[in-house]
Amino acid sequence: MFNLFGKLFTLWHTVYSLAALTLGILIWFDFVDWGRLEPRTVTVVKDAKDAKNDVTEVIASEYEKAVVMLEEAGLARDRVLPTVGPALAALRGAEDRFPENHLTYIAEIDRLMNAPGDDKGEIEIRELKSPGLEFAKGGAKLGPPAFGDKLDEVNKSYKTYGAELKRYQGDITTTEGELGKLVKKNKEITAELTGRDEDTGAKTKHGINDLIDLEYKALQQVREELAYLKPLSAQQLEEARVYSLRRAGLEKTRASLQEALDAKNKKK
Repeated sequence: MFNLFGKLFTLWHTVYSLAALTLGILIWFDFVDWGRLEPRTVTVVKDAKDAKNDVTEVIASEYEKAVVMLEEAGLARDRVLPTVGPALAALRGAEDRFPENHLTYIAEIDRLMNAPGDDKGEIEIRELKSPGLEFAKGGAKLGPPAFGDKLDEVNKSYKTYGAELKRYQGDITTTEGELGKLVKKNKEITAELTGRDEDTGAKTKHGINDLIDLEYKALQQVREELAYLKPLSAQQLEEARVYSLRRAGLEKTRASLQEALDAKNKKK
């Protein structure tokens, strides 16, 4: 039984391998169509219900494709060749103008970059009129470009602006240093006024504001005490005046008694 299964499996494997080998050979030799006697065709189904409407199209071989490509290349060449002559002539004209334009460009760039300018360091800078479209009046085509009106906002070279920028940056650095000193002084004054560290907010000592508050409270207390003592002082003054009058009366009485006593003593 097992022997029969083995033989059948071997027969099936052999048939399958031969079929696969045959398919591979057909694909290998049939992949590229270099030109058949009977060209390959493909049927395009237009209507699945009516086969009469189907269209059979011929698949072009590689040779036929090459012929068509060669013909199209020839047509493309014929279309392009008439424009090559004028293009070459324009190129030769541009080549003749290139050295002068390049030197003009370099001179203008050097002037804009490094020109010292007049006493104020100013130079004349003009904007371009439609860059790439308009050329200098009376000049040749493809010559230097045409410049427009003078610019008022930009009137110095790049080098001059760089020197001014460096100077301004130095002034800014100096001002920042002075500002830092003022900030430090402001912190010290704030600490003196409030008695607090401005960075941490911690109370470190009694500030001037605290002392002013204490003095104000003390002044208020003195005023209250003065208001309380003023009536008392008036009363004391009145009592002192009364006592002074009594003393004066007593002094007078004592003097009269002393005179009487002295007179009595003389009689004896």
